[in-house]
Amino acid sequence: MTDIFDDLATFYDIRDMQLVIRRRGGYVLKGQLANETVYVKLSDNKTPFDKEVELLKAFDESGGITPQLITSNMFNNWYVRLIREIPGVTLDKVLPNASGLERNEIISSTGCLLAEFQKQLNPEKISQMAFWQKNCGSQVDLPLWGDYLKSLLFKWIGRIKFNEHDYQLGLDKAVQSVIHETKQIQEPKTMSILHCDFVGRNILISSDMKLLVC
Repeated sequence: MTDIFDDLATFYDIRDMQLVIRRRGGYVLKGQLANETVYVKLSDNKTPFDKEVELLKAFDESGGITPQLITSNMFNNWYVRLIREIPGVTLDKVLPNASGLERNEIISSTGCLLAEFQKQLNPEKISQMAFWQKNCGSQVDLPLWGDYLKSLLFKWIGRIKFNEHDYQLGLDKAVQSVIHETKQIQEPKTMSILHCDFVGRNILISSDMKLLVC
């Protein structure tokens, strides 16, 4: 893969390009383009590539809060996206060292950020996107919100490992309260985008403490 990375760096005129992570079916690299930091994402599958490109363009057109797509194309049998970096520190690094008041403000802002993200694209815009369409152009059968939310909720909760201090703080009861509240959620009447990887490593905090989706 080193040769391909070198070819990519030459093609896009990227300096100091380094591998960030290798993922199933692709790679993420980081380098310098002119005077800014950029990420180069490679995929071997066209379908997720098309979906990501379409979504990034749609968010950019709406003045969104996602990284800006510089260009996308195919290079040596790889589907490539060149994306501008959003400066900031990830939430999972900031939150543990924040004071009690700061933690409350950050957690509240995180909820508002998720709501802002979900409302960024209106239902009419979403319904016209190829993201939701079958090859014949008809809309796919969307999953029920309640069932999907339940599956994600138990996936996340399954990762929680409570310690004795957590029990003393009543965090286990707080989680059970969240589970109870989700049972009351009804199917939405309009379509919206759901960020299914809204976790600390994907949320950035800028120098002015503004939260940004990554």
